[in-house]
Amino acid sequence: MIQCFVVVVSLLHIVSVDHQSRLDNDDKEPLSISNLLPSKQELTLSLANHYREVTKASLSEFNYKERGKFLQYLPNIGYNFVTHSPHITYQTSLLFGALNASNVKKARIVSIKRQVEITFQDDLEKLYNHLSNLEAAIELYNYRIGYYRLHEDLFNILSEKYKNLEITPFDYIQGKIKLKGEEISLRKEYNQLITKRNLILDIAKAHPKEKLFSHAESNNLPNRRPG
Repeated sequence: MIQCFVVVVSLLHIVSVDHQSRLDNDDKEPLSISNLLPSKQELTLSLANHYREVTKASLSEFNYKERGKFLQYLPNIGYNFVTHSPHITYQTSLLFGALNASNVKKARIVSIKRQVEITFQDDLEKLYNHLSNLEAAIELYNYRIGYYRLHEDLFNILSEKYKNLEITPFDYIQGKIKLKGEEISLRKEYNQLITKRNLILDIAKAHPKEKLFSHAESNNLPNRRPG
């Protein structure tokens, strides 16, 4: 429960950062992956918690469907009017059927868990691959920031020359257009980083979520108990 709370707090912090100073990165400062995402451990935990809930729901549904099936394997109970005593009749086929049904149920539970585990591992591998891609993209973005700074310095020199009437308005406007082009290119790269970030949050099931049912409403759902 404490781990889940930490993940939620971290996610809310990331969202808060995005909607304040980091959404457009107007200050064009170098980024690290921690500016955009919770830690790798928190993302892994979020994905694991999601698949634990999936497993819990699948097993709950399976147990609900299985309940009551044991009744078909109960022995026949009758009454002997000659001896005036009750009697119980067992059928070998029913006994074998009960044992087989029990083994099938255990195998099905194991199968459900294995299927969820396989899907979890696939998504985990996908998550780590996208994290690596984002880290590489951030490294390139930070390099582009340095390149943009050079264009800024160059334009500042042009501005001084323009103020001193050393260059024509045409040269000044050309320099300004070139700087604006680099700024647009940098903004596009940043938007691509945000797209990659959102994809990672989707894979990790780490977006802040609104509950469909309250705790009280969940308790009013059909009671699912093992058979």
